[in-house]
Amino acid sequence: MCHETETIEIVSVNPEDVITGDTLRKPLVRKQAVIPENLVIYFAFGKSEFNPDAETDKYFDESTAYLDQNSQARLIITGYTDAIGSNEDNQALGYRRAQSVQHYFESKGMPANKIINRI
Repeated sequence: MCHETETIEIVSVNPEDVITGDTLRKPLVRKQAVIPENLVIYFAFGKSEFNPDAETDKYFDESTAYLDQNSQARLIITGYTDAIGSNEDNQALGYRRAQSVQHYFESKGMPANKIINRI
């Protein structure tokens, strides 16, 4: 006597699990970017170079997302110094500090026309 077995697969389909053409046409909801909080970068005394960190990169990402969604918006970078030294020297140092941050953001892909550099 020969014992043959046959396997039968039973598939149950829940109609709610089926993707239809209408489902594919639903618009994607884009998350609205918010204006990021101010970023404060500390510089060594008399220096304009800085070391970017995770906070700087997070700020860059948030700013880029906001600027991408708001074509008229601009990022304003303001350079400051302490009161030690002449006013002229401090103005120049503040400007170089703002430029340093601007160049870093541009190197990461932020368009120069989206940045306003001031002291």
